[in-house]
Amino acid sequence: MRLFLCSSFITPETVKDFEALAERPMKGFKIACITTASQGFVKLCESRNEKPDLLWLESDIKKAKEIFDCEVDSFDIETMHYDQMIETFSKYDAIWVEGGMTFYLMNATKASGFDKALKELLKDKIYIGTSAGSMICSKSLDASEWYVGEPEDNTNHLEGLGLIDFQIYPHFDESNLEKIKEAKHPDQEYWLLKDGQAVLINDDEIKVCGGEITKLCKVETSSKFAIQPFIPLNHKEQTVALFSCRPDIFPANEMEQIKQETEQEGTTTHVKFVATKGDIVLGYCGAIFDNDTNQWHLDWFSVSPAYQSQGVGSALLSEVEAWLKKQDITELRVQTCSCDGEAKARSFYTRKHFELENTENDGYAPNHSKLTYLKKLSVN
Repeated sequence: MRLFLCSSFITPETVKDFEALAERPMKGFKIACITTASQGFVKLCESRNEKPDLLWLESDIKKAKEIFDCEVDSFDIETMHYDQMIETFSKYDAIWVEGGMTFYLMNATKASGFDKALKELLKDKIYIGTSAGSMICSKSLDASEWYVGEPEDNTNHLEGLGLIDFQIYPHFDESNLEKIKEAKHPDQEYWLLKDGQAVLINDDEIKVCGGEITKLCKVETSSKFAIQPFIPLNHKEQTVALFSCRPDIFPANEMEQIKQETEQEGTTTHVKFVATKGDIVLGYCGAIFDNDTNQWHLDWFSVSPAYQSQGVGSALLSEVEAWLKKQDITELRVQTCSCDGEAKARSFYTRKHFELENTENDGYAPNHSKLTYLKKLSVN
């Protein structure tokens, strides 16, 4: 299997490496270009009443034709079926899957049978992936869920093609590195590709071209944990301790409320989950229904400092959201404070696609505002 994965097609700096992979010059190379992901981008723009700009797609195809003298034909796999793909794409030297919306592309890939067709076609064709076309090659698509500046909701639950054991993060900008490190999943490995860089795979051989790339490896920790419903008899004491160790965030009056609420198990209007490793409670997260406003709000939420930035908080929030979605709940809110002590929490909620909905001056801390964030939940 031969793969050429990049952010924005082949460049003069990587063309020799591609030709070595193809074992022939690019001139006259016949390429079937899959533009389906761009259709997802068009529909997104239309939903926002914005005019879609596809100049990047036109530029890539023009470059392939005029600079590298390739023969390029464009296809939308949504209008094709398996047998048609096998018959049509067998006439080409490479299958080029272009960029756009990763979620849209992966759904179309599975619905059309393109994923199954690729298994047959890649026996002798080269796969060229640019941007979203590179991202879908991994097993997990969670990088699309939190991609800095352009996150795509509901992508992390989708399985990718599983052609590679790491995730491609395209169009990498070094100024976003810290945000990427904060958002990444500890159990995943990410290869951050700048425009002009590429990863070449020839069966078991992997080569990087276009300069040294940044890799974020898996976090090797012993923090394999489970998410389960909160049970007072088993979890209360340790859960209270999670909050009491942060008096700057959870003052005495709030600790009294926490102690009272941890006396009871979760209900249909007050769900509660804990993250555990063996008998140790690593984190707690709850959500409660407010009868006065007819709204669901995140309740108390805390993760042990020793297990922060290891996916515990994300897993707890995902469990709460999954429970709400099963009840056809479409909105979730959380209230926090504008004080410096809540900066990390605000950053977390923003990365998880909560958007600031309201600001009030009667905050939780003197001289600070109370902030309400809203997240829209997509119910399957």
